[in-house]
Amino acid sequence: MGRYQISLGLNGFTPVIPSGLISGQKILMLFARLTYGYSGVRNFDNLPIPFQCVAADLVTGNEVVLSSGSLPKAMRATMSLPSIFSPVEWGDSLLIDGGIINNFPVDVVRKMGAEVVIGVNVGAPLKPKIELENILDVFEQAFFLSGEKKVEENKAHTEILISPQLSDFSAADFATDDVLVIMKRGEKAAYDMSPYLIEMKKSYDLKKPESIKAPKSKSIIQSLNIKGNKSLSFAFIYNYLGVQPGQILDLKKLEERITDLYALGYFDNVDYDLENKERNRVALTVNVREKPLRQLHFGFHYDDFYQFVGAVSVSGTDILIPGLRFDNELQFAGVTRFNLQLYLHSRGFKFPIYPLIRFYFKDDPVNIYDLQGPKIASYKDRSVTFMGGFGITPYRAFNISCVIAAEFMNIKPDIALLDPAQFPRFRDRLHQIRIESELDNIDEILLPREGNRLHGMYESGLKKLNSDIEYSRLEFSGEIYLTTAHRHTFMLAGLHVSTSKNLPIYKAYYFGGAESFIGMDYTQLITDHANIVRFFYRYEYKRDIFLKILYNAAFDYRISNTRPPNGHILSGYGIALKFISIIGPLEFTFARSEFSPYRPGEKQNNIYVTAGYKF
Repeated sequence: MGRYQISLGLNGFTPVIPSGLISGQKILMLFARLTYGYSGVRNFDNLPIPFQCVAADLVTGNEVVLSSGSLPKAMRATMSLPSIFSPVEWGDSLLIDGGIINNFPVDVVRKMGAEVVIGVNVGAPLKPKIELENILDVFEQAFFLSGEKKVEENKAHTEILISPQLSDFSAADFATDDVLVIMKRGEKAAYDMSPYLIEMKKSYDLKKPESIKAPKSKSIIQSLNIKGNKSLSFAFIYNYLGVQPGQILDLKKLEERITDLYALGYFDNVDYDLENKERNRVALTVNVREKPLRQLHFGFHYDDFYQFVGAVSVSGTDILIPGLRFDNELQFAGVTRFNLQLYLHSRGFKFPIYPLIRFYFKDDPVNIYDLQGPKIASYKDRSVTFMGGFGITPYRAFNISCVIAAEFMNIKPDIALLDPAQFPRFRDRLHQIRIESELDNIDEILLPREGNRLHGMYESGLKKLNSDIEYSRLEFSGEIYLTTAHRHTFMLAGLHVSTSKNLPIYKAYYFGGAESFIGMDYTQLITDHANIVRFFYRYEYKRDIFLKILYNAAFDYRISNTRPPNGHILSGYGIALKFISIIGPLEFTFARSEFSPYRPGEKQNNIYVTAGYKF
């Protein structure tokens, strides 16, 4: 999710509840990649090992045995736990996990022609009343309840039944440690039945089968078809994919383009089918399922500085012209911010360039600290900004934007000393050029484990554009993540900020807090020039519980040409406990640093509490 706790579609002004918490896009792409060598096999009986799977049709309530069609989509359908994974469209049907009807389909295997059945029952027995303690227990019991009688009937029709002891696990246990334990219990259960398996091998003279390998060949795309699009045009999707008939099929490139297309936020699912044709050619079909054109989002965040911040957002696609998208967000309570932007993000151009327009209003509290440490003023950082320009996406995960902006400042102190010369009111009109770039290869937003991110921004107020003040700001940052042994994640980040000499105080950089500069209070470290390094080590204690050790240091920093004595390096460190909950991350951090950047040696402690997603 990464930003909002609740996301809904909009049908007119009516919210549309999603059909599942997880769309299953990544899983479907994984299945497509694993079965690519057999993508031309439409009848599953013709696979090296004949295969069929069971699903349930939400429309009719009937059991559906999938024996032909798209192999990855059939695999995806048969694991669609209701309300967890979205159902899979299959013709006129909506398919979910067949376990609700037939969770041990021995009868299906018999109809396929099997003379001997070795069954592995991984379903847990029904729980007694005392163990039905929470909503997940009740949901899982209710899901399998209707099919329990058939499971018992099918058990009686197996020659050998292997039943691993899994009563203390649920269908939602996907953590690595849980999976390893489940695998070991499965191995033990099979080993315990080894005398019967050996006897069966002798009775039927069974031999080890030859290893099965998927055929490998380079196929040429004969045709490309797009199905399922209703609002977005064929041309928009086709141009964005960048795959054309006559090209050699590059599966990695195709999946990258499909991932990029899905990341636009226009679709619930994007997948593909391949059909073998003569002379090593394939027909490629890209299937899309569009989201509602309008999306409604709700979220909240809590921290010690802003306190509670709520957010509501509406986004939409195809406004006036195909591909035109708008996003607007209102943040309220602890801060007031409103952001509205329009952009036409299309690969219809030979060079991927798109126009954008943005309006932004902010009313943020900012504390000012004396160089000796204490807070001496509180400001309302209030401004309205209009901007327009263009963005460029040269390749996947890299974006550059360039805009001309008009920013109107209206800043006044709420709490300050009586000297108006020291704490004036700012009513400046700034006309700027802003250039921003970002390269983002981080694997996920919420808990990054692998990848890197680079960000750069240049802002300049120019007298030539009739700006009241001429100044410049430059910032550049980078971070890299590395995870070893599944549990140990390391992050290293660097940040450089610098400005022109005549920078207005409200354009300085403010650091402090667990996400910015640990150990200092929020906005306590004010600077117009600095180099900062940050590091953390994160240990995954359990799937949803993490421990973190954090450290950061600032050097070569200054404010208005005032530098710390003897080039002192300001440092801070801390330890954090993080939980992943239904409302988002909860994090508790204890930190320690200098009391003031300009009073080396005097220490202070800080405790930070954050909840929800970061806005």
